[in-house]
Amino acid sequence: MAELLGTYLIMFAGFAAMVVNKNMGLLGIAVLWGLDVMIMIYTVPAYILSQVVGATLATSTVNLMFKEEQPQFLGTIPAGSDLQSLGLEFLITFHLMFAVAGIATDNRAVGELSGLVIGAVVTINSIVAGYAKQISSVSHLL
Repeated sequence: MAELLGTYLIMFAGFAAMVVNKNMGLLGIAVLWGLDVMIMIYTVPAYILSQVVGATLATSTVNLMFKEEQPQFLGTIPAGSDLQSLGLEFLITFHLMFAVAGIATDNRAVGELSGLVIGAVVTINSIVAGYAKQISSVSHLL
């Protein structure tokens, strides 16, 4: 139940912030997601089914609250080819898993800071992937 609530809060905060603050910008969105993940790491353990249910409920809540805002798409649309998108997703996922594995297995890592490290990696990945998408989008216009 705690994981469901944690995922719900992460997704709700992220989606609602993007709906309410349309001019938030990539950096604002990246920081929001990174800080949100960091907070939930310190407060909630992980279970996959609860994450799926929590994300679904959060999406439904935002849709119910902001019905008139429906034309705005909150997801991402790959700007490059499917292969480029797959490569980018692989790299940012590897970056996150490398950090998580380092925290979990390295005796030198400070366990109390794991949420901070993972939140920072999510922020960095969001910035890198977001700017890569923007650069890719601009190159299609040239």
